[in-house]
Amino acid sequence: MKRQSFILSLLCLSGVSALLEILYEMRAFLHGLHNVHVAMGRKDMKAVALEAGELGKTLDRIPAQLLDRMPQPFTEMRVAMYETFKYIARDVEGKADPALTHQRFAEALSYCSGCHDTYRFQIGKVPR
Repeated sequence: MKRQSFILSLLCLSGVSALLEILYEMRAFLHGLHNVHVAMGRKDMKAVALEAGELGKTLDRIPAQLLDRMPQPFTEMRVAMYETFKYIARDVEGKADPALTHQRFAEALSYCSGCHDTYRFQIGKVPR
């Protein structure tokens, strides 16, 4: 798969805060993934539901004007990942099937790794 770069003309349009917002979100997701994983290891499904539910709500944190500048496949992966966390929270609250929770968690991680394999931020001159 070809790796694409966001040569951040986004920064020119939205300022440095746009990049910081995205980096903040990725860091929050990393911490959230860690918390879900630890809760799964402890078989604390209530904590899994709580953490996954919080991750599923973060879609609205990024300003719409910033999201509008992102490539469509990037946005589709983001939405799919958020939906996966909503499903995890709902599944755990409903039936708490650890196998299904692990399967959905792996799906969420595949979106993370797929995005990082495909996209990267590169700070530099905007190509003409």
